[in-house]
Amino acid sequence: MKINKKSHQPNFMRGVNLLFKNVFKDVFKNWIQVIILIFLIIISAVGFTVLQTTKTRMKGEYNIAIKEGRLHAPFLKLTLLAKLRILIIH
Repeated sequence: MKINKKSHQPNFMRGVNLLFKNVFKDVFKNWIQVIILIFLIIISAVGFTVLQTTKTRMKGEYNIAIKEGRLHAPFLKLTLLAKLRILIIH
């Protein structure tokens, strides 16, 4: 692998740098691509935010449902036991 004496970088690294420079020049020349890219970034950010908000709300509702379920569980056990006793007696 030959090293470029001016930049002390391998030749392929210099080629990669040129590739990125050319890509950015082409993108900024074509404004439609820039506008579409910005639009996609905004859509992605909105989607991520909606998913995170939904996940947080669902966790909250789940925790509330679990707490309410724990409150009603002893009542259900007593009701079922009472029904079983009635069935056993009759």
